Amino acid sequence: MHQVLLSNYSVQILIAASALYEAVEPNVVWRQLFGAVRNEILGTNLTHEGTKLIQFILQTFRAHDEEVQRVHLPLCFTAFLELLKVSLHLSNVAIIDLSVNV
Repeated sequence: MHQVLLSNYSVQILIAASALYEAVEPNVVWRQLFGAVRNEILGTNLTHEGTKLIQFILQTFRAHDEEVQRVHLPLCFTAFLELLKVSLHLSNVAIIDLSVNV
């Protein structure tokens, strides 16, 4: 019976979370998500909560909103790739600098 209550409770939480996600403007949600993942890529946040939250949202909620599909997802993922590229470049420069000084 505890399992059933937990399951019902989880469903209620997901319904509330879905309603909240649908109620908030997409640009507000995705700006916050972008900032969280940007901090992860740049190394100021090592918890990966932003990445986990994006994964949860994309797996759990319907991301069929045209604005999200045409604007926010492509923009965020393009920016993430650029940040990763810059981060990797800076890491390689730091490694090269260390080897020159040795």
